[in-house]
Formats: sequence, C-alpha cells, structure tokens
Amino acid sequence: METPFGWHEADEQEVKDVFNTLRSFETMTWSEIVGKNSHLIPTSALCSDAKSCPEIIDVAEVMSLRVASAKRIFGIMDGAVCTIIWWDPRHAVYPMNIANN
Repeated sequence: METPFGWHEADEQEVKDVFNTLRSFETMTWSEIVGKNSHLIPTSALCSDAKSCPEIIDVAEVMSLRVASAKRIFGIMDGAVCTIIWWDPRHAVYPMNIANN
C-alpha cells in the first residue's frame, strides 16, 4: 500500500474515479478494454522504482488501465483476472510522452 505507487496517495475523488473506471469494465471483455489507453507493458520497460517492487517478481508484463488523463492503475494478469497492485496518478510507472492521452 505504501510503495512509490501506493494507494495512500489517492484522494477521495481519485478513488471514486478508479471505482467508476473498474465498474465500467465489468460489462466489457478484455478485447474491448485493451487498446490505445489500456494495454500490457513488459516489466522491463517500467521505471526503476516499479521494477524493484516485490509485487512483480517473476512477472513478464503488467496491465496498465487508464483512469483519466495521466492517471493509471496497474495490475497483474492471471488468465482473465487482473489483480490491481498500483495507483499511478502521474504516469510515472511507465514514463513516456503522454501529450496524446
């Protein structure tokens, strides 16, 4: 919970936004969710702080789910289930040019 990408950083509105995003995904298939704004990312492409987190030891990819603007939640896929592990309000886990998001 208190990693560099912990939920302790989320304020009340951000938690509501995450909840609403996840709730909207409940009626969708993974093929409908995954696209431009939500996608798998190789763990080798993550920032050094994320790479050192124990949650992703022996994990080849993490799922990045867009909440709003630069805000992302990250999870580990196990079949059709995504276990949410990180809150990333600044797009720091997978740094890139986010001007088009």
